[in-house]
Amino acid sequence: MDIDDQPPRPSAYTLETIPFGKLLHYMKREDLVEALGPGTYATLQQQAANRGESFTSKYLKKQVANDPQLSDHVRGTDLGSRAFANTRPTSSASPTRPPLPRAARCARPWPSRVRATWVALQPSDLPRGLKQYIAQHPEEYEDYMEERKAEVEFLKSAHRNARRAWYRQQERTKFKPENAQQRMLSCR
Repeated sequence: MDIDDQPPRPSAYTLETIPFGKLLHYMKREDLVEALGPGTYATLQQQAANRGESFTSKYLKKQVANDPQLSDHVRGTDLGSRAFANTRPTSSASPTRPPLPRAARCARPWPSRVRATWVALQPSDLPRGLKQYIAQHPEEYEDYMEERKAEVEFLKSAHRNARRAWYRQQERTKFKPENAQQRMLSCR
């Protein structure tokens, strides 16, 4: 296949060159029903019922995708231009503003530069498996959380006591001038 034989890129499509199947993808069901007419719509609905298939927009678009008369009719009416307008991406970024370089978009501050903050976790922040476990075993989860809280309280009190003991030790061995003379006399 030569480069000339390839279909145009999606951004280069016009209302006349866009494949009808792609144009159908962007059409609303109400617009497609309007384009088909009530008789054809009822016939397709009856065919789906006879085949035992559900009558969805996907089924409807699949049945009419290769109809050249419908393609010409849609392209010649306001329905086609409305659907074609939906194919163009709408961007919130200004077209004159150049995109940020990848390094600026993906830059993450190093953990040493980030100040630790306590954030209350929401249930939606938890992994799905943990949420399911909590939902299925609420009593066990509550017991586990009580144990963890008790452990945290114990560690806090142990840390507090160790810090107090260290400060008391520092106070006892603190340099005092009256103690210095006694030490000097005892060293002679």
